[in-house]
Amino acid sequence: MGVTRHELSEAELGGVLTLAPGDELVLDLNERASTGYRWVVEQIDPAVLAVAGSEYRAGSGAPGGPATRRLIFRALAAGITELRLKRSRGDAVDRRVTIEVAIDGRS
Repeated sequence: MGVTRHELSEAELGGVLTLAPGDELVLDLNERASTGYRWVVEQIDPAVLAVAGSEYRAGSGAPGGPATRRLIFRALAAGITELRLKRSRGDAVDRRVTIEVAIDGRS
């Protein structure tokens, strides 16, 4: 069975997402570099879900305009993890999102 890539926007977050081992979870989150706020992982079970990459995607508008942070995760092993992300600048947090990710060991 092949690896599936699950791509979600910020508007689609919430609830429970079920993946199979080896699957990728790709999150596209709103981020504006000029504000200094960046998306970071606040909580994850690294035995179940691993961070596989992060990239900043500038928008097509003027400098300082809206852009996207793409976070990529790989499902490792059967289990459940609460994936919590925050957009922060130092100690200041302006947004948090949480997704419950269940990895189904049956492939």
